[in-house]
Amino acid sequence: MKRIIYSIFLVFFITLSVKAQNPREKLRTFKVAFITQELDLSPEEAQKFWPIYNAYNKKKAALRKKMGEEIHQKIKEKGKENLSEKEAGLLLDNYIAIKAKENKLDEEQIKQLLTVLSAKKVMLLQLAEKNFRHKLLSRHRKGDKARKGERKKH
Repeated sequence: MKRIIYSIFLVFFITLSVKAQNPREKLRTFKVAFITQELDLSPEEAQKFWPIYNAYNKKKAALRKKMGEEIHQKIKEKGKENLSEKEAGLLLDNYIAIKAKENKLDEEQIKQLLTVLSAKKVMLLQLAEKNFRHKLLSRHRKGDKARKGERKKH
């Protein structure tokens, strides 16, 4: 019963907060609700889980930004045609190093999450994140189809 009340409160709170937020915050709020529901987090678990999860995502975003700045930017500056084999090899080495850091970060996150959640819930988190991405893509595609349909009518 306590979980049902918590779930109802969570949905109500998220609905109210989504109306007053920018698109990025709406997406973040939607993700929090989705993962909380998918993992069936208790209030106590959620209180311990979200700080770990958010810190991990900040670190992962920083690594991806670094990859964008160091690798993609270099390719843009040089141009695909002007990139030498040696430069491409160095960029690949850099890419592999950043991916290794991401993998290490994933390992650290799993170890930290296992201190507050069961192994089953930590595993289900991977599935929940995948399902969330699929749901976003599906919504985006539906929105694209709706927008294309509107253009045809005009």
